[in-house]
Amino acid sequence: MGTFPDDLSNDGEVVFPPGIVIPTTPWESLWDPIARWFGVADDALDKVLPNRAAFADRLLNQEDVFKP
Repeated sequence: MGTFPDDLSNDGEVVFPPGIVIPTTPWESLWDPIARWFGVADDALDKVLPNRAAFADRLLNQEDVFKP
């Protein structure tokens, strides 16, 4: 899902001075399936992960994270 930047210099596409690298995969993407695995109810996920809705199109599924 995420990609490693090709250019880590300040001229890089996802790098902003002074060397801040913006990730291509949001933190919520991994924590959504983990929270579900721990039993967090669907209606409580937005409370546990407040920024989850902003990344709804980039959330991983449990199948992406856990092997069956």
